[in-house]
Amino acid sequence: WALRTNALVPAANIGAQWTVGRHVSLGADWYFPWIWPPRRNAWCIELLGLGLEGRWWFVDGTDPLQRWTGHSVGCSVMAGYYDFEMRYRGLQGEYLHLGLDYGWTFPLFQGRYRLTLAAGVGYLHSRFRTYSVPDAYGRLYRDGLWTERLDWFGPTRLEASLVIPFWREITYVKEVVR
Repeated sequence: WALRTNALVPAANIGAQWTVGRHVSLGADWYFPWIWPPRRNAWCIELLGLGLEGRWWFVDGTDPLQRWTGHSVGCSVMAGYYDFEMRYRGLQGEYLHLGLDYGWTFPLFQGRYRLTLAAGVGYLHSRFRTYSVPDAYGRLYRDGLWTERLDWFGPTRLEASLVIPFWREITYVKEVVR
């Protein structure tokens, strides 16, 4: 198994990855970047998301030093909540993402760590509502229950993840038959 984090997502995000067979891995990611500036509350970024992915590796994963390296393709699903505000106007909503991606992973520091670079396309569905805040730290006024809907197909994923694998070495003992 391994721990991972996407360096392109600001603030908090963490994931885990498990091997399932020689060429397949499963992963789960949790995104929680909540960024509020220290003064005037003029803008904020809040995102809460949970993602699951399956990945096919072209390199045989029986050797732990070669596991999760090289080229891979994956499919993912992600769902969550967001709130983006700028200049006292904002958007709140929920989203669902389904996608396919291609990645390339190479070992770092003599194979102890990995760096994954991936890009993907997918379908994003979101329903959101707009709101306004008349003054800093004031009451939030929603413009409607659900005011907009977004359906998007195209580029949806970009990743540069640091992966820290954990494994134990298994020693096989052969019996010599005389």
